[in-house]
Amino acid sequence: MPLRLSNICRSFGDKQVLCDFSMEVPEGERACILGPSGGGKTTLLNIIAGLILPDSGEVELPEGKISYIFQENRLLPWLTAEENIVAAAGCDKQAARRWLEAVELGNEAKSYPDEFSGGMKQRLNIARALAFDSAVILMDEPFKGLDPELRERIIMRTDEYCRNRTVILVTHDRSECEMMKCIRIYEM
Repeated sequence: MPLRLSNICRSFGDKQVLCDFSMEVPEGERACILGPSGGGKTTLLNIIAGLILPDSGEVELPEGKISYIFQENRLLPWLTAEENIVAAAGCDKQAARRWLEAVELGNEAKSYPDEFSGGMKQRLNIARALAFDSAVILMDEPFKGLDPELRERIIMRTDEYCRNRTVILVTHDRSECEMMKCIRIYEM
């Protein structure tokens, strides 16, 4: 079943953020949403995730769980990097360590998020979301704060781990859409 949004509208007070937005992403494909700040991209992801409801329109999702890489830090500060992944993904510590290796944080398993730079926190966010066994993965500016070479390596690994998942990527950078092999691009 495809991920389908039909005529989605959403306002916050007097400010209309989304008006009759529609998109369809076949199961296992990738879509990129581009647009200016304040254009409704994060609101759209939050509607897909079920965190907020649209004022009108329909949302149809494929069967299975949804994983979300939020734009802001949602790490649990009282848990180590390894424990953050275990808590979010329900995996064992050995699997969590493999995910930390994948995002080049293998030596940080016992470190706490407040010991991390912004880019390290973002990579831990990516690892947590990818470790969660989901049919759909939502990504809200997932690669921001990473230096160019590291960003490219993390995108390549993320692309690899997202095989056969439906992906919705929100970004300001069209090259990220290309590197993540997004088939559909929606501009807001």
